[in-house]
Amino acid sequence: MAAYRAALEVRTRDGVPLDWAATQNHLGGTLLALDELGSGTANLAAAVRAFRAALGEMTRDRAPLQWATMQHNLGDALRMLGERKAGGRICRRRS
Repeated sequence: MAAYRAALEVRTRDGVPLDWAATQNHLGGTLLALDELGSGTANLAAAVRAFRAALGEMTRDRAPLQWATMQHNLGDALRMLGERKAGGRICRRRS
């Protein structure tokens, strides 16, 4: 995780926005993996922030396949966060 954060100091949003977004995506994935070691929500919340930040640059028009992957990653993180906050229960909306 420290390596990705260090990389974000070099791969800046202003300098190389798509590389920055890819690094944010990798950081989010690492946070999701680390979450499996704990039971809190801090890593999941940080992963959601990283994926959302990445999607600010990796737009559907600029890089549709990467955008779709990041949307999937964000969805996973949000699902996991929701389940954790619900105490492991999956809450489903009724139509």
